[in-house]
Amino acid sequence: MGLDVCCYLDLTNLEEGITIIQKVLMSGIPVITTNIYAHKIEKELNKLARENKTYFIYNDTFITDKIIGLINQVNFYAK
Repeated sequence: MGLDVCCYLDLTNLEEGITIIQKVLMSGIPVITTNIYAHKIEKELNKLARENKTYFIYNDTFITDKIIGLINQVNFYAK
């Protein structure tokens, strides 16, 4: 059984993306995002993730290797 992860790659950095991220976290699914607004409220999103027994990771780059590394990090903590 695999671990579902939402990789929200928001190239427009729309503030509306925060709503999507919050809903996914409330569903208990880990989120990795490039959304700049998520970075601004990272502490709040981390708290929401903890409350829903999941993880939130902000990454400001669009490099595939880093995203894969972050997914591996989520898999490590989920074990």
